[in-house]
Amino acid sequence: MHPGARPTVQVRRIMESDLEAFRELRLRALATDPMAFGDTLEGAQKAEESGWRDWVRRSSSLDDAITFLASTSEGPLVGMLGSVWKEGVTWLGAMWVDPRFRGLGAGGLLLDSVLAWSDSIHAGSEVRLYVAPAQEAAIRLYRDRGFVTTGKDFHPDHAPRAVFHEMLRTPKSTPS
Repeated sequence: MHPGARPTVQVRRIMESDLEAFRELRLRALATDPMAFGDTLEGAQKAEESGWRDWVRRSSSLDDAITFLASTSEGPLVGMLGSVWKEGVTWLGAMWVDPRFRGLGAGGLLLDSVLAWSDSIHAGSEVRLYVAPAQEAAIRLYRDRGFVTTGKDFHPDHAPRAVFHEMLRTPKSTPS
């Protein structure tokens, strides 16, 4: 790559071979932006190997969970977004893009990938997420994709004074 050239971003579904790189990315995300998650770095560091393997296995092969990863043309993982489908709702979580690579469109590509997955596998389901108010760029991205705030808040156990706002994208209507 030429000096000063912007790297390109690719997004793909996680694979079982991504286990170690994914764990490193998740730990880096929790260390960099601890208040953006409903989880803690300490909790993730203490998680058993089987828990990490199960997350990656489920997200790489099942229809009720998925994780997309963003990487650059230079190769490293720079972002992630996960989703689970539960009781008729697609829940988004674990959205993060490395600050050094923000502004390249990774967040939009990740979000569009998960929304396309939800629309194809779980057509007609609501899509919900919780976002910290300080995550202004993420909120703009969600709003650009049709999400609205619901007025419902979530206070994580690890930081009860913190607040996450729920956002919702209603099911896309199908043409008659």
